Amino acid sequence: MPPDPTTFNDALAPLRVKYLARLRESRQEIADFHTACEKATSTQKEREVMCQRAHKLAGTGKAYGFAGISETARILEEALDKNMRTDKETLAILTLALLSECDQALAGLEELSLELVEAEATEPSQLLTVGQKPLLLVADDDPNIQEMIDRLFGEEAEIITASNGKEALRLIEERRPDVVLLDDAMPEMTGLEVLGVLRTKPELSGIQVVMLTANNREKDIIRGLTDGAVNYVTKPFNALQLKTKVMPYLHKRTITVLIADDDALVRELLAHKLHASGLRVLMAENGQQALELARTHRPQLAVLDRMMPKIDGLTVLKNLREQRNTRDIPVLFLTSKHKKENVLEALQLGAADYLIKPFSPEDVLSRCLRLLKGEKKA
Repeated sequence: MPPDPTTFNDALAPLRVKYLARLRESRQEIADFHTACEKATSTQKEREVMCQRAHKLAGTGKAYGFAGISETARILEEALDKNMRTDKETLAILTLALLSECDQALAGLEELSLELVEAEATEPSQLLTVGQKPLLLVADDDPNIQEMIDRLFGEEAEIITASNGKEALRLIEERRPDVVLLDDAMPEMTGLEVLGVLRTKPELSGIQVVMLTANNREKDIIRGLTDGAVNYVTKPFNALQLKTKVMPYLHKRTITVLIADDDALVRELLAHKLHASGLRVLMAENGQQALELARTHRPQLAVLDRMMPKIDGLTVLKNLREQRNTRDIPVLFLTSKHKKENVLEALQLGAADYLIKPFSPEDVLSRCLRLLKGEKKA
């Protein structure tokens, strides 16, 4: 079954491949548990493990476009969480329903080669981008332009340069700059050709490209903006006006969001969405790591799960509020804990917002942007 277009963006296709590859592994665990329930041999420990697995599937299925997985996994989780007293026959029926949803989702993998699935499933994340200054690539074969840009932005950004289109594309893929100033008339490959290649690479969609070129043909300006440039500046240009136009993109890259969740699929999906919107991302897989990153980097926003290893989300929030350098960090809870008392407890401890899994990535992004602007939950 194809992903629900209302909850999934095609630009995230590589992450969806990783999700399906991991779902295939989870399916085997569900199948084994289903067999144990049918034979009445499932143990208390196996039930606890399956409850945790169902919890994660419930939180991520809809986010990746498979609402049916979230719904059936949530029912299974609740059945397993009722003091573990649900009878084995009921659990067998519920696990069979979840297996059916998994099989419909996994049918899409048949169209992909095994090599592609394994490559996407093991590829390390490129989304953790934290540093003292944003990275600015100047792609222009004119050394005078390169020197001028260095003088204009040298204090605000780390500057790297490319003198032809192929070199620019290589640096973009290798260094993942935050902002690119891209000339069109360059040797080997034009700027518009570079932009066209970038459009085919979803993993580079978060890079902010500003065309800076003498090419002022209307059709090329339209082409550049259509292919993903966030702005188009023609030469000759006023240096101060250029700085005014570019600085907002660089400034956005100094805004850091901490994502803390023990589910890698949640972390990667949210990191991709936030990074693509121009934000920097820190990722933590447990509460202790989240606290350490918050104290070291002082992010402008933290997105926390409540149920995490080592230290739970509420304890992380309490610790943040007790420390002078972290007490003002807004916290958005993204969790499966959905009861009214759960929400009130978090808000009373100082959470700025509370969002329940399964979630829409777009909804999380909009709430993050609102909190970063200093707006409070209505």
